[in-house]
Amino acid sequence: MTTFIERLEVEKSDLDNKISKLNDFLKSDNFKTISEYQQLKLTEQVTYMTLYSRVLNERLQDLKK
Repeated sequence: MTTFIERLEVEKSDLDNKISKLNDFLKSDNFKTISEYQQLKLTEQVTYMTLYSRVLNERLQDLKK
């Protein structure tokens, strides 16, 4: 059985992988082929995902004290 902290760590790891893949896409030539609106929304999305990851990290640090 996994602990709460372990589940948070998995959640953060999964999220960080998604952030990495999205950042790779944002730097790709394919990104330039989608509409400006979609580019804007994906850029906004990665910003929020990064903030979410930061919050998860802060929670983990607090729980590990």
